[in-house]
Amino acid sequence: IGTVRVLVVNHSAARHLGGSEHSMLGLIAAWREQRAGLEPVLVSPAAGSAMERAAADAGWQTTVAPYRGWVSFAERESAARRRLERADTAEQVAALGAVLDTVQPALVIMNTVVTPWAAVAAHERGIPVAWFVREFVDDRAGFLLREGRAATLRHVDALATRVLANSEAVRQSIADVIPADRVGVAHPVIDLAAVRHATEHGSR
Repeated sequence: IGTVRVLVVNHSAARHLGGSEHSMLGLIAAWREQRAGLEPVLVSPAAGSAMERAAADAGWQTTVAPYRGWVSFAERESAARRRLERADTAEQVAALGAVLDTVQPALVIMNTVVTPWAAVAAHERGIPVAWFVREFVDDRAGFLLREGRAATLRHVDALATRVLANSEAVRQSIADVIPADRVGVAHPVIDLAAVRHATEHGSR
């Protein structure tokens, strides 16, 4: 069995793990159990994120490139708008293109709709993209979309080789733009031992 290198795009530089990060870590762990030659590589927008540390602990390769999202959280709308307008698309695509040229992955995995630039760079190079949609892409998500909801989802559809929702509800929520038959459902992997431990001992 040959080596298959997969680039996982981390959307966040946060110091804590959210649900999307936990889900991706679980998915890759399960995949590696089934395929011994799988080599995950994580790219993050900044060094020192919780996801970077967790991936390294799990034996992934990690790297960093300067990129931002095409969404901003809406608590301070005017500041968020300014940040989105300042984002240099070409610069971010080039930075992630350099990562792709170095890593040479067989697949790029986008984890959430928060940032698209690696998918753009992968599309330019003919590298397949699996794009996980883990959120309701509307006001419920609490963020501003630079391109607007419909255009954002059209871009996801155009750039992704396969779109994967984390629930049937999410798949149906985007079906007005991305046809449901284009979207698979990949339910998050649940670590039952960790859930039991947290239930019995409380989470820290």
